[in-house]
Amino acid sequence: MSERSPLLRACEEVTRSRALSARLDALRREEQSLSEQEQALRREREAEQADVDRLERNGTVSWV
Repeated sequence: MSERSPLLRACEEVTRSRALSARLDALRREEQSLSEQEQALRREREAEQADVDRLERNGTVSWV
């Protein structure tokens, strides 16, 4: 069995490096998207909590 040539190994490493780089780019885009979703959900939760607080202050909520 013959060993792979250094050139073939280098080409394989370049291919692997490019694939990993593309994967990293995709993960970074996904992270950015998830971060934006988190921020939007946080703002929504805060707005809803402000509504709850306002209703509780005004005595609108009735505890049974």
